[in-house]
Amino acid sequence: MIKHGIRLASAAALALIPATMAGPASMASPAAAGPARGAAAASAPVAWVVNQSVRSATKGSVTPIDTATNAVITKIPARRNAIAVALAPDGKTAWVALNADRLGGLGQVIPVSTSTYQVGKPIKVASILPQTMAITPNGKTLYVVCAGNPGSAPQDVVPVSTATNEAGRGH
Repeated sequence: MIKHGIRLASAAALALIPATMAGPASMASPAAAGPARGAAAASAPVAWVVNQSVRSATKGSVTPIDTATNAVITKIPARRNAIAVALAPDGKTAWVALNADRLGGLGQVIPVSTSTYQVGKPIKVASILPQTMAITPNGKTLYVVCAGNPGSAPQDVVPVSTATNEAGRGH
């Protein structure tokens, strides 16, 4: 079962505290060896944790952690503050939501390979703040719950095709 929450924020709150909006900040993926992990740790799941920077809107990161040893596997820089993470049902991709870098800008979602830890092409979503994500059981569509831009709808749900990495129209 996929659980997710929706939080609303006013434009003032978005301007003052974008790095503290609630969303799933971590998830555990199925066991995967990956390039930086040894054979002994291959059976342990990986915890995916997003890291926000309260000092800079452009210095977020994602950290996969080996749950067998509690060791950081690697730190994956994101060009913006990472706010939430969702994992594909097959465990091959971690989808990371990134805040907009300025008021009125657009947030993004980036795919991260769980085996190579490489970041894919960013996908723009029609919102300043993608907050929470859920993916369909077949892995074909990622739904991104977004806070609205100042002066627009207070929230939006944007579908993203995982096959084409393209965002659809929000509802």
